[in-house]
Amino acid sequence: MGVSNSPNFQIQVISATSLGALAAGMSPGSMADFSVGNWNWDLIETGGGSTSLSYTNKGYWDPHDRIGYHFGSGHNPERGVHMRYIDSANRFEDFSPPGVPPVQGPKHSYEHIAFQPRSGRKGVLYHWKKYSAIVERLDLETNNWDRIADIPGSNFQVAGGLEWFPELYGGSGGLVHVDSTRGVSTWNSSNNSWDRQPAPDMGPYHNFATYLPDQRVVLFGGGNDSKAVHQIDANRNITTKRNSPYKIGVDRKGIFIAQSGKKPTLFSYDNRIWEYDHSADTWINAGSHDLYTTANKNWVAGISIPDYSCILFMLEKSTPLIKVYKFRSA
Repeated sequence: MGVSNSPNFQIQVISATSLGALAAGMSPGSMADFSVGNWNWDLIETGGGSTSLSYTNKGYWDPHDRIGYHFGSGHNPERGVHMRYIDSANRFEDFSPPGVPPVQGPKHSYEHIAFQPRSGRKGVLYHWKKYSAIVERLDLETNNWDRIADIPGSNFQVAGGLEWFPELYGGSGGLVHVDSTRGVSTWNSSNNSWDRQPAPDMGPYHNFATYLPDQRVVLFGGGNDSKAVHQIDANRNITTKRNSPYKIGVDRKGIFIAQSGKKPTLFSYDNRIWEYDHSADTWINAGSHDLYTTANKNWVAGISIPDYSCILFMLEKSTPLIKVYKFRSA
């Protein structure tokens, strides 16, 4: 990143990167293979032939330093994998912050990771520990872990959703926690407290929660074979939306990713792309993808990268692949 100076103002100029150059040359709605340094089986393998991409479908992007993060682990693993993608170097690397790891045990991360961006500094990662009331927090600026207030209640399910919602509580920001058993809970970052309301109908587990930046709402639901979609707004009002055309959830069902200025997009397990028009509450058939081929019905996770209007997809294969999708429409 360069800096342009003048007597009255300063402009930051983002230098070209390999990913930026690829995305700039792609047609909207297209998918391309992408070569990334250190993306290999040794990085993602967690023991027993499984990988960190098992039972997870998202990573997170920190725009402050243009780094993508993904945490996860496989079944009966020997280790958890904490990795990050460095845009400036076009390279993945192992990232093991000190303190309590976000994948306890280690175990799958499901949709239990949320990311809070911060202006002028690195963001914050949150992790909900499955079957528990525990939410841990990693400050990426200091690499220090702490634990926020426990979610009230007991008998939590295995695989719900967790998402950062900046407009909650008058703009103080907070978390949305989705548990089909316990309900929908919201965390107030200003006073470290939780509120809870009953959960609407959705699948019993493997649920999703996705923040829509343009609409300033969180969509949630899905899970196992469910197509249910609900919305929570900044005032914590919950409304039911139109069912998705395909199942959404971390059990290799559908990956639902949103990005500012683009229609939220669902990549289904039957290789279709669906865009969600929030104002009309309709789903639009936007073509096909090749993330899940006959030879690869394995795990896929995506990192939404607004800097380049794209998604970086990480594919588990005998030779792991990276694919990039250029968002189709605004």
